[in-house]
Amino acid sequence: TRYGTVTGVQTCALPISVGPVVPANTAPTASAVTITGTAEVGQTLTGSYTYADADGDLEGTSTYRWLRDGVAITGATTTTYTVVAADDGALIVFEVTPVAQTGVSPGAPAASPSVGPVVPANTAPTASAVTITGTAEVGQTLTGSYTYADADGDLEGKIGRAHV
Repeated sequence: TRYGTVTGVQTCALPISVGPVVPANTAPTASAVTITGTAEVGQTLTGSYTYADADGDLEGTSTYRWLRDGVAITGATTTTYTVVAADDGALIVFEVTPVAQTGVSPGAPAASPSVGPVVPANTAPTASAVTITGTAEVGQTLTGSYTYADADGDLEGKIGRAHV
């Protein structure tokens, strides 16, 4: 203890005791951010993650974004996203910003690994140069032929048919 006199006033400095130090509340985190689904136009992608809060604060209304080649997709703010034609060739990422009901919030955004590049929707095959040969009489054989084409490179399921 020190005593002193300042302009005629006597002072005394005494140690002050404070209660236990409480650690600061921390923001929530999101980890294991992933996307499931097929990166193809018309398909639905689903984002998922694991929420954690070191202080035990329950999850509030976390926010979500979907990104196309690193740019937020307007209106894509839920855990699911339906791939559209504008996504063709792009990489898609799901991002979550964890929000706690109480305590420090929000946490830092966390992003999934990208999926893609997005491929166009699978199209139906086409048949062209369709012909029927033979005599159209009872007991005669008719033979059909055609040229098969598929823009997606899908193989033909059956080579052809002959009907009697």
